[in-house]
Amino acid sequence: MTFYDIVREQTSNVSDFIDNILGLKLEILEAKYYTVKTSKDITEKLRDRINNNRLVIDATNQIDGDPDPGTAKKLKIKYSYSGEEFEKEVNEGQTIIFTIDKYTFRCKMFFIYKIYTHPLDS
Repeated sequence: MTFYDIVREQTSNVSDFIDNILGLKLEILEAKYYTVKTSKDITEKLRDRINNNRLVIDATNQIDGDPDPGTAKKLKIKYSYSGEEFEKEVNEGQTIIFTIDKYTFRCKMFFIYKIYTHPLDS
């Protein structure tokens, strides 16, 4: 395979190619959706959702079912970004967005707290 062939193959997704050159990579090391009584390993499910070093995940039962019906859950994610390891835990109902800060090339996380209101409250 020539250098040209390698570049053509790698540039089929230009963002991934640039991130690889810069050494930028988001990896999920371990993820679980849990209560004090039980937990579900959702590591592979989150790994499959990473696209262009970006991951958006809602901490809900839609990830992989309800591990403990009627009990509030937490989502714990151990991840690495460019070789540096981190850990984050959020409550059920929150949304986490992992993305890259294009100025510092650091992984940024955004948390969205969903607010539910009753239709009669508006």
